[in-house]
Amino acid sequence: FVHWAALGTLAWLLPACSDDVDDVPVVTVSDQFGSLSTDWYVLGSTNPNNCAAVGADRFELLIYDEFGGFLSEAEAPCAAFTITVELPVGRFSADATLVDVFDRAVSTTRTLDDLSIVRDTDLVVTVDFAPGSIL
Repeated sequence: FVHWAALGTLAWLLPACSDDVDDVPVVTVSDQFGSLSTDWYVLGSTNPNNCAAVGADRFELLIYDEFGGFLSEAEAPCAAFTITVELPVGRFSADATLVDVFDRAVSTTRTLDDLSIVRDTDLVVTVDFAPGSIL
């Protein structure tokens, strides 16, 4: 009975301790970011008419961490021909695909390997969806 009473007292005190967040050190990593800019061509050009010609509505970029785990998805209109994503410093890979309004692929997926994001730096990668990559 004494042990249960002590446990009950401790349980009642714990919430009071956890509410005091002023004493907890906070580590900020907001300055540990860089960016990945991906430019793309459709049929060798940045002519917006080529997006419509191949049925592409958007450019889709799926980003994976260095271990292959899914990290993030970014999309831009096909005719934008560029997208920039802020990422934490580290190594990544990404899959780039042109998709239609129903989110179906209209191109083969291009894998971008060994993307090294450096603090305060923009890594620029270009993808060309040539005629052979259109489904």
